Amino acid sequence: MQLVNDDPSTLAKPRIITSRKTATIDTKSICWFLLGLQLLMANITKHSIYYQISALLFISVCFLYLFVRKAIRINKYYFISATFILYNLVLIFAGYATDTAHSTKMLMTIVINFVLFVLIYCFLTYVKDTEKLLKMYISIIALCDIIILFVFRGSLLSGRLAFSWGDYVSSYKLLGIEVITDGSNGIAYFSAIAILFSTYLFIKKQNKIKYLLCDFLFLFSILATGSRKGIIILVIGLLFLLNLLGKKSQKIIYIMIAIAFIILLFYLIQTVPALYKIMGSRLEGLYNLVLRRDVNDSSISTRQRLIQQAISFIKKRPMIGHGLDAFRIMGPWGIVSDNNYLDILVSSGIFGFLIYYSYIPLVLHDYFKLKKKSDFCKIFFFVFLLNVIMELGQVTYFERNFGFFYAMLFYILHKETYKVDKIKCKTAT
Repeated sequence: MQLVNDDPSTLAKPRIITSRKTATIDTKSICWFLLGLQLLMANITKHSIYYQISALLFISVCFLYLFVRKAIRINKYYFISATFILYNLVLIFAGYATDTAHSTKMLMTIVINFVLFVLIYCFLTYVKDTEKLLKMYISIIALCDIIILFVFRGSLLSGRLAFSWGDYVSSYKLLGIEVITDGSNGIAYFSAIAILFSTYLFIKKQNKIKYLLCDFLFLFSILATGSRKGIIILVIGLLFLLNLLGKKSQKIIYIMIAIAFIILLFYLIQTVPALYKIMGSRLEGLYNLVLRRDVNDSSISTRQRLIQQAISFIKKRPMIGHGLDAFRIMGPWGIVSDNNYLDILVSSGIFGFLIYYSYIPLVLHDYFKLKKKSDFCKIFFFVFLLNVIMELGQVTYFERNFGFFYAMLFYILHKETYKVDKIKCKTAT
């Protein structure tokens, strides 16, 4: 709102004008709020009516906001996603799905995710506010962790945080409706990503106490989940981050501090009984697997059984697969294969696998063609490489946390490319 006084003699009667710019800022702020809300609900009320409402609100408001400004674009990455969707739709209609109803339901989930992520990407590329995105992500993930830790406070450190298996699901009631949070590995994943962002701001920005407190919160949440993936992302990510951000004279100091912190962390995991029960024993199982020793870890044994089962399904129909999410139906325990590569092969065959993963060479091409990369771009690319490796131990193609990260990654690559092209145009003129 803006007060305008055309006549000095009429100071008592100011005229109120609604600025179009102000209205735009308000609409944009609503989109930011709804973006954060649907990310929050996706983590603390997974698959519930609360998440569906928050996602629908964001999709509706953001679509109108971008449509009016002609800012809706489908980039090459989401063109691949659309092709993957169409391919699986054809397989369903052709009758190749083992369970048509189940595969159709999964396809609808992927379609909703597709619409959501395209709008998130378009919104980010339109507003071009990387710092606000970073701070929003950290704040929302911190709030997610606080809520989840509070919800499961009664069983905290007595077992894996938000662990679920088969019929056992960690649920709670919100306004009379039973909901579930993201699982242990999901919490560890988004907390590990957030701790990298928070540490980045801790080093680069002011108000260091705020980000230091966030780091401790994210670290505690990762340890409470007992997630090996989370601790691996944390350890490797911090070493990379401190090496990246430290000046030449500081790199050795930063790396030494990081190594000392990692040694202390692993010492505590192995010596504190509660931490050993949750995390230490699981890390020992991983050590034994890498060193080819006898593995007495039910999780690793289960994964090995799932891999063998998935390979047998792939051999039966290698080219076109058995339909989306078929492993959950065909497998022994009604769960996914815990390997995204194998799950895609079982679901969509080699053809679907090649379509789905064709985004990887495109990301590599877009990243390496950039001669000057920002630190932020390097961090996102590093996490992307970790994701590619981590997908050997988790199924991600329908998970919204991973989709949200990739929307941010595609935005960063777009921004960096646009910045380079703009510099080239100025140089040419």
